Amino acid sequence: MKTSLTPSKRMATDSSGTYFSYVEQYGKILKGKPHQIHQTIAATLLMENSDIALDLESVHVAGDESSDSYLTDYSETSDGSDWDYQQRSSYPNSYPEVNNIIHKMWNTVLDHIHGYQQKLASTTYLVCKTDAFHKPAYIKSNAEHAEEQLLSKIQSISKVPLKIIIYINNSPCAKCASLLKQFLLDNQHIQMVLYIAHLYNIQRISCKSRKAAKKNEKHVTKISNEDHVKNYNGLRDLMSLGGHQCRIEAFTKKVWKDLLDVTGISRQMMSNYNRRKRGYDRSRKNEDKRIKKDLNEIKRFSIP
Repeated sequence: MKTSLTPSKRMATDSSGTYFSYVEQYGKILKGKPHQIHQTIAATLLMENSDIALDLESVHVAGDESSDSYLTDYSETSDGSDWDYQQRSSYPNSYPEVNNIIHKMWNTVLDHIHGYQQKLASTTYLVCKTDAFHKPAYIKSNAEHAEEQLLSKIQSISKVPLKIIIYINNSPCAKCASLLKQFLLDNQHIQMVLYIAHLYNIQRISCKSRKAAKKNEKHVTKISNEDHVKNYNGLRDLMSLGGHQCRIEAFTKKVWKDLLDVTGISRQMMSNYNRRKRGYDRSRKNEDKRIKKDLNEIKRFSIP
């Protein structure tokens, strides 16, 4: 008897359980490599329900190493990623799409030399955990910046948060940094922690050094001096509130693990933390260490 590979449309509309239901079903039918199973699932979802967007490279199935090629990164030097995600103003809390968000945050701007030329760091993804929300908030920038959307969301609820943890790929621009600072000044009982994966439109010290220049990191010229000064001073001004009210830190391996736990995504991607994806200039670990150094420089020097 020939087995049908097309699940019911009822399953395709169940965004929270669809992926895992398909994995179980196709795993029994295809008995192939995880990547083959995943591609079949993704194709079915896209055909049967156009409202579900999947990035074929971003949903990583256990044991599947065929979709991404990684090299161990031993360098202490070396942003851009694949910003091909369908334009959407908000995300449902479903496994494939949340997974996609985390991978976009992870990949910002690991193809460092070419990332700025392609303006790949222009979209902000944000995950917020706070005692005021029942579950994490997922926000993507659109006509309104992600930070502005978050503040609107927080201010629209009756419960007053005591601590807000923000995982974000791009640091706040000058305008958003000012909005966040004013919000904290108006609500001095709130402590905010921002973990950032990239400095938005700031000419980073680690990319302007003599050693970096030798590695063709001239992308800093893509950032105007005017934007650099505004965003540098805006971020530094937000830092001036002090750690008791606002901490701004780089991601670390532990922070990435915490984010994965908060969002319910498998920790398997952490196996690539010190590995450089083929075509990229640096690993996530290498970039996190650089961001930490750059943030320390911003704290130390008032003149950008």
